[in-house]
Amino acid sequence: MTELWFTYGPSTDDEQIIKEALLAGASGCRLTFSFGTAELQEKRAHTVKKIAKELNRNCFVIADLAGEKVRLGDFKSSNILIDKNEKVIFT
Repeated sequence: MTELWFTYGPSTDDEQIIKEALLAGASGCRLTFSFGTAELQEKRAHTVKKIAKELNRNCFVIADLAGEKVRLGDFKSSNILIDKNEKVIFT
């Protein structure tokens, strides 16, 4: 069975767009926790479920949790060459 999912983000933050996605056959919604607060994502989940219920459609909602982020900052040189199998230590 093929499933159609959409990501709920700034470009889909409109109830009409969500309705259109569900009517087009979407059966799932991905909430990305890399952006926005947990409260915002909870609100979005409730919105999707409310619209799906109004349309008498099933829609799964999943939370895509943000992973670890590594920020290296600025380097004095923009070209750093590293040979294959060379050990690199970031401090």
